[in-house]
Amino acid sequence: MGLWWEDVNPAVDAYAAQLEKKGIAEIQAGENPDQEMIKGLLAEIADLKTKKILRVRRQIVYVRKKGIIEEPPKTKKGLRVVPLLTMVLQLLCRHREQMKEKKLFRPDGPVFCSETGGYIWPDNFNRSFGAFRKKLGLQHINPHALRHTFATRLLEAGEETKTIQELLGRSKESTTNDIYIHVTENLKRRAVDKIDSSFTLGTSEN
Repeated sequence: MGLWWEDVNPAVDAYAAQLEKKGIAEIQAGENPDQEMIKGLLAEIADLKTKKILRVRRQIVYVRKKGIIEEPPKTKKGLRVVPLLTMVLQLLCRHREQMKEKKLFRPDGPVFCSETGGYIWPDNFNRSFGAFRKKLGLQHINPHALRHTFATRLLEAGEETKTIQELLGRSKESTTNDIYIHVTENLKRRAVDKIDSSFTLGTSEN
């Protein structure tokens, strides 16, 4: 999946505006409490929260003899809306400023680009990702495993498989259900282990 600033900027801008209005609301509440103004600011903050989303509309793929091209997702499920974590928005804000300083930022350009502002070639990405894994001692991790971990953590938190399927853009629930079975088995084992020691049989002495 590729990311373009024209799809990401609205969420980053909403996050920045939310922070600004939250700061104003806190100042108003502490110095000169105007309940109507504070109420209005809180309503605006709540509205901005709904805009902290990413609309996935396209992807980039490498095609032999053509290079890197843009195309729609493989399935209709790939066209989706993904709410963004606050930590992700914080990192995107920082990343956007760094790109502007390097003069690589373009409103219609890729969020993650090469040193010349173009697309990152798959071989270059794999090389950088491999070096990053080695540095952290996580050689067994690949990008697909990150998606798997995301789904696993949501399942452990009690989220429904249908919601996870929508977030990941999967057309079939089979893979999500496979993860669900694995997670529930682990949770059942953990639940039993919690009381296991309470029912240990004592040893008899002759």
